[in-house]
Amino acid sequence: MILDIKLKKRWLDLSVKDILAVSNLFLQGNPEQDFLLKAFMLLHGLSAVNKDMEVDDTDHWFWIKQKGKRKPFLVGVEQLTAAAQAMAFLKDDIDEMLPVKFKRLKSPHARLYNFNVEQYINAENFWIAYIKTQDETYLHKLAATLYLPIFSKFKSSKIKKCQYHFKNVDPAKLNAVYLFYTGARKYLKMRFPHIFKEVPTNDQEKSNPKHLTAIVRALNGGDVTKNPKIYKTPLYQALEQLDDMSEQAEKYKTA
Repeated sequence: MILDIKLKKRWLDLSVKDILAVSNLFLQGNPEQDFLLKAFMLLHGLSAVNKDMEVDDTDHWFWIKQKGKRKPFLVGVEQLTAAAQAMAFLKDDIDEMLPVKFKRLKSPHARLYNFNVEQYINAENFWIAYIKTQDETYLHKLAATLYLPIFSKFKSSKIKKCQYHFKNVDPAKLNAVYLFYTGARKYLKMRFPHIFKEVPTNDQEKSNPKHLTAIVRALNGGDVTKNPKIYKTPLYQALEQLDDMSEQAEKYKTA
């Protein structure tokens, strides 16, 4: 039988439940092909069924049951393998996605529209520190930066106290916070290409947060007394200003 399934092709196609399932797969350490196949099955409501085979080549066919449908059906291994490869975006292209939710806490916007500059700088520092050290304490701090008590505004002085709310959180859910922020920062790079054009990528970026200092310096014009006000500036307002400045500087250089 030919698989007749509408494939999920990007992170935004995933529900929060889907994201948690994928996050859990990341933590299992499966070989890549196994990861992709399990992700495909999970995200599309499929499961393998034990059934007496009535075909000649039992090594290349599987009985599959789809959620919501009564009868299982036969699928060839080549079809399954090809469909699983469509899930490669989960590893190769962590992108904008829905944030997981926590009770009594306000979730961040998928594109960080509700961030200010100080919140962004703290999130970046904790994200980078986690990648460098794999210390879950930094994930707790990242979560405490992203998720705020309802009706509260971000204050860096409260991170140490709030991080303990995430100490006993399910590892898959905590990892989903990391995945979410990874996707959100990719969107920012796409939205503001002139700012992040010179930012190192891959392994260099993980150990080089100098662009954060450069952002603040560009906004304060060398006057550090302006920093408290800059930190409270809405993130998008600050990044739009910097992106325009960077674009004008590029045009001046090429003029």
